[in-house]
Amino acid sequence: MTTARAPAVDEFVPVMELLHSAQEQRGYIGEDDIRIIARVAGLSPTELYGAITAYPRFRLAPGEVAEAVCMGPACRLRGAEAVLGGGSSRQETHCLGLCDQAVAVLTAAGPQTARSPDTHLRPAERRAPTVGVPESAFFGGDDPFDVVRAARRRLPEELIAMVTESGLQGRGGAGFPTGAKWSAVRAASGGRKFVVCNADESEPGSFKDRYILDNQPRRLLAGMAIAAHAVGASAGVIYIRAEYRSQREGLLEAIARLRGEGLLGDGFDVVVRRGGGLYVCGEETALLNSLEGRRPTPRDRPPYPTTHGLLGAPTLVQNVETLSAVPAIVARGAAWYRDAGSPKLYCISGDVPSPGVFELPMTITAQELLERAGVATGEVKAFTLGGLSGGLFPASLLDMRLDFATPRKHDGFLGSGGVIVAGRSRCMVRFAAGAVHFYAGESCGKCFPCRIGTTRLKERLEAALRFEGVDAGELRELIEIVATGAACGLGPAAALVTRHLLTHFEDELQAHVRDGRCPSGECGRG
Repeated sequence: MTTARAPAVDEFVPVMELLHSAQEQRGYIGEDDIRIIARVAGLSPTELYGAITAYPRFRLAPGEVAEAVCMGPACRLRGAEAVLGGGSSRQETHCLGLCDQAVAVLTAAGPQTARSPDTHLRPAERRAPTVGVPESAFFGGDDPFDVVRAARRRLPEELIAMVTESGLQGRGGAGFPTGAKWSAVRAASGGRKFVVCNADESEPGSFKDRYILDNQPRRLLAGMAIAAHAVGASAGVIYIRAEYRSQREGLLEAIARLRGEGLLGDGFDVVVRRGGGLYVCGEETALLNSLEGRRPTPRDRPPYPTTHGLLGAPTLVQNVETLSAVPAIVARGAAWYRDAGSPKLYCISGDVPSPGVFELPMTITAQELLERAGVATGEVKAFTLGGLSGGLFPASLLDMRLDFATPRKHDGFLGSGGVIVAGRSRCMVRFAAGAVHFYAGESCGKCFPCRIGTTRLKERLEAALRFEGVDAGELRELIEIVATGAACGLGPAAALVTRHLLTHFEDELQAHVRDGRCPSGECGRG
């Protein structure tokens, strides 16, 4: 029996790129564009139309492109509402990945920033991280492709064993053991295999991948090349969020240089594909559907991408940070990585003097991280983990160690390593309502508990902001339904932030719904 060969990286139709190109040419995607692209991709026009309508960055009619103000939590804390009101045609949008430069505004010329109350726009900056380890795993001055040359002379099994021994865990949020995923793809039967890099960094409060893409795109590509040799893949795809325009250009330039040096293109090559601005594409199977031109909703599992991924082929899907850690591990050894404390990139934003990305060992506590960013811990009321998805915690838990295990003891998750800080003057009901507003707007609609449940959570918290009555018992029932019935992590994230509002800040909620006042005064009744 002959095993069907999966298409090579340049053989499957780049549906998302074709859609972006059509829109760039005429300002929107027309009906004839849909018919032509659908025919090329082997989809029906109805299927492709259904996919297009899921993405906020695609337009189906002509018209002026309005500026879109990020209403993510970090930007809200830094005055997004004032910036939104500073332009007559400005609209709201989700997190733009510029939490360290809040307030972020998406314009026709690309992402820009404003400093409320001054609503004048400035170009977004490329910033350097703060390295807090003796030897950086991500931002060194070495050429990571020296490691690739050496790695390609080693047996794949040796590389997998080294990554396994290092204890590297996925840095996109789940923390799954990287070596185990590599082993699964290596063992999977099939013809062509893929390495897919998830650079669709859309989690509010998470922007670490942007720092790698800005400062070390070659290191990411080296990690992909090593991973490809280890798992037996000959094709690589980077799925990057549409808003990361300059980062995409940097990747394309780096890929072109590597092809010119003979380090990509012969045996393993990489292409870059843009997303469409949809949060759920951070989930690996929704991302794969997006690459195939299908509606970007999570797939039912099993089977898993390790055996049935892109176009049905075995696929290694990994985050930017995870792949970028690989060259240092292979060059310096698994023991070095463990002894260095498994260096991790942490993002910090919100009510902090010095927001940014910090490379630190995973022995760090939340308080130590905040101190690095210039935060006086006595001025903190709350902080998040996982960007927004890992929980909302009171200042009394700042001694929490920021590793994968410790937050679970407190009903939370480290996730991506993003931390958003809320100062003592902030209203936690307002903060949680803003978070749930985001999740409700980003639900892909596939599953009923998430589609309806996140909306109901949003309605209840918005009612509290109006000082209307909210049944805490009903709220807990909604939390349970959304947490246990959703098909991916979006619903549970909305449930978690609401549950933590009840667990840690119920006094503020009760003050709103029972006493008709906001203890912080942020909601207008002190």
